[in-house]
Amino acid sequence: MMRARRARGDDASALFVTLEAVPNYDFSPGSHEASLRVRPQKQRVADLADASRVVQLFIREHELGGGNWSGGLVTDASGKAVGRVSYNGRVWSPDENVLLLEAVSLRGHR
Repeated sequence: MMRARRARGDDASALFVTLEAVPNYDFSPGSHEASLRVRPQKQRVADLADASRVVQLFIREHELGGGNWSGGLVTDASGKAVGRVSYNGRVWSPDENVLLLEAVSLRGHR
């Protein structure tokens, strides 16, 4: 199971991505999709490409559907939003109007 690294350090260039999953009530009660919840956790990432990779691995590990994914906010060390990773791994501007980075390939990851 992938464990999120705790947000720590005062490195001004540090970036963090929020990982979170919520129940999707479009599915029948008791189903994986309707009962899944992962509380928000921040994981330090090296850059926006790493944020895309970490999000995609989190989604894969927890078998999330698009309706379960609620994380993806990328912040700097001061807490300022610098991007958002969507369910498909693409990285967008904080207002989600500008595509900053296509999804990083997970080729080679299991």
